[in-house]
Amino acid sequence: MKSAKLEQYRERLLEERSQLVHEMDRIREAIPEEVRPPGEHEIAPSEGVDIDVSLATGDGSRLADVDAALDRIKAGTYGRCCECGDEISQARLDAVPDTKYCIRCERSFESAS
Repeated sequence: MKSAKLEQYRERLLEERSQLVHEMDRIREAIPEEVRPPGEHEIAPSEGVDIDVSLATGDGSRLADVDAALDRIKAGTYGRCCECGDEISQARLDAVPDTKYCIRCERSFESAS
């Protein structure tokens, strides 16, 4: 892959990473210190936990994918399928820059699920 195109992917991934971190921080800051049900004095910790779990499974997972893609750029393996080693098409990388699988392997994983 040409270095100019690789740099474009790196910039997109860094921008996405920045947005994800900002959004996760914003959500965490919005969680009140004590989450209380209306009209009750007991703390309802599950509401805060639900938000943290949601972050971990949603944006947190997405952030891990972006970080992994940035690591592959540093390692010089970005754009190669982590399963079969074939080159990932530019169209796929344009659509999903953090992908680690070529379309053939991705489809194989999806059909096995």
